[in-house]
Amino acid sequence: MNNRTVWVILCFSCLLSGRQVFSSDKSTPAVRCFLNANTDVMVLGTIGSAHAKNPQYSWPHLDSILLRSSPELLLVQIRPDHFEKNELFDGSPEMAYLAYLARNTGIECRGIDWWLNVQLAQWDLIRPSERISNIYKNILSELQTTKAQMIMIAVDTSLVLPLRDRLIIDNYKEWSCPQAQFTVSNYPDLPKEITDIFREGIMYLSTMPSVNAVPVQKKIKDLGDIVRGKGYLFKR
Repeated sequence: MNNRTVWVILCFSCLLSGRQVFSSDKSTPAVRCFLNANTDVMVLGTIGSAHAKNPQYSWPHLDSILLRSSPELLLVQIRPDHFEKNELFDGSPEMAYLAYLARNTGIECRGIDWWLNVQLAQWDLIRPSERISNIYKNILSELQTTKAQMIMIAVDTSLVLPLRDRLIIDNYKEWSCPQAQFTVSNYPDLPKEITDIFREGIMYLSTMPSVNAVPVQKKIKDLGDIVRGKGYLFKR
């Protein structure tokens, strides 16, 4: 890397080490942060379709995190080849949501996920260590080639600790970063453009050859719930 400071934000969940990290005052959780000689890394993860059910970690929280941090580059958990074809629902709903927000705020966005198509029909064939290793390779590739100085990486909460371990191995030190605080004052409905994108995602997934695979069916159900609920299954 060059001498520029690169901020890497890996989007976390409202659950960390078995405890809830979003408090009732709607402030963001304490963020796991890391640094080395020229890179600062803030780690925070996402919870899939549960963002539509959890008023303490909802879509507006994702808006706040993205807009407040204003990254130059957003990396999301969507496979690169599918992301390049605008098949955003290759990943979970919040990844498409974040990619949409990035596109509409002028933030460059790329995909970093990894798994094989054949594994959709038999998800248990995926070796977690292999998937995480390949995701981390994709992340490192982006870090080594981008000129961006602030980067946000959105990952599922299950990947947070494995990625933390790899950052530590790569000589990142953990530190506290009090600047990673965000506040959400209300819970507006998702805009029509978002529900339209989610509806398109249902249509995209329903045409996949592996449409009968359990992971695909779950994605379709999750997206359907979000569309029918206009983004929320709770009411304030």
